[in-house]
Amino acid sequence: MRKKPIAGLLCLVMLSAGCGGMGDASNQVREGQEANRPLHPGPSTFDSSELPQLTHALSVIVGGFFLPDSGMVLVERTEVYFVDMASGEAKVFGREGGGPLEFRRIHRALRSPEGIALQDNYRLRVVFLDNRGEFVGDTRYNTVPFKGSLMGAPPVAVHPDGRIVFGDREGKNFGSYRGRTWDPIEYLAVDSAGEVEVVAQGKGSEYYYEARSSGSVFFGHSTLLAASPDRVAIAETDQESIGVFGWGGGEVGRIPMPPAVRPSRDQVRAVREYRAGAPSRSLERLSRAPNEVPAVVLEGLADLATLRPDLDHWPVNDLAPPIDELFVDFDERLWVRDYHFTDQDSVTWRVWDMERFTPLFQVKLAADEELLDARGDVVLLRREDELDVPRAVISRLEPAAP
Repeated sequence: MRKKPIAGLLCLVMLSAGCGGMGDASNQVREGQEANRPLHPGPSTFDSSELPQLTHALSVIVGGFFLPDSGMVLVERTEVYFVDMASGEAKVFGREGGGPLEFRRIHRALRSPEGIALQDNYRLRVVFLDNRGEFVGDTRYNTVPFKGSLMGAPPVAVHPDGRIVFGDREGKNFGSYRGRTWDPIEYLAVDSAGEVEVVAQGKGSEYYYEARSSGSVFFGHSTLLAASPDRVAIAETDQESIGVFGWGGGEVGRIPMPPAVRPSRDQVRAVREYRAGAPSRSLERLSRAPNEVPAVVLEGLADLATLRPDLDHWPVNDLAPPIDELFVDFDERLWVRDYHFTDQDSVTWRVWDMERFTPLFQVKLAADEELLDARGDVVLLRREDELDVPRAVISRLEPAAP
């Protein structure tokens, strides 16, 4: 399987120097209260827990999308529910199994030109469905020559021509490398025949390797990507702006980053405590479904939970990254999330027009609310009830109280 020469979005690795695009969007920012007005979700107009077919079906919500008509789609581990919001009826696709219309585990869901694309992680394939919930086809990627691991190269977007774009992070050899470094990332477009094209490269993530463990630098920088059918937004979080590119290559504009924030001592302590508890949290979560997780994985996590790396000497950045997530909604607007500290009870999303590079509004969500999609002035959110059971809700955005 031959890798094609690097093309297209190569200039993103030179964001700090520019690539001859439209210039810094800070000169195009629309000033005034309208662009920066804070909004928040109002009362819900839809709640999946109120539909009999969905009440006990959504033990996990992998993703959710608005559809071109009055419908939406909700993705579970092995089933996909196409919901008509007007009638409340839901059509289900898939079940657990090894057949072409079945899934072992849906790990990620993406919007595609025809509908949605679903990563069946354990079977190393991506399944395509149209907006009616009909099977279109699948692409297997078990033979793709990733520099990192197969399981560690997630699909991050679907190319307008239908190819899947994977983020391939090149990690260091755990047994031989020590110290702080960047693990670079390549974005690979993979077609149904297994042909691979490198469409972009980035700095990747700041990592630290020591004798017993490895992991990201505290408040470390990374490369983020989100895509629409026409545009690709790529953020190197140590830069002052987000680059917006055409799929054919070449920068078309910039979106400024929000200000970076210096973590407090309490926030540094909180992130250390959170990192120390990560193996125990993973063990607890995976132990709830022992039949789905190999015993050797659970045993390895149990061993990790007993180890405590020297987090007091783990490298910490003086300034946190300004953002930690990018997302493109149904209306092809770019949502940029301010960096969220573990001790904060809310998150702020800044919403941008990707054509004019102007700010539209800001949305504040609770820290435990996950943004799934947005359309017009409504948002599709994942929430949990008092028993930690997830549900999908739709709310109209309202002005926040002064």
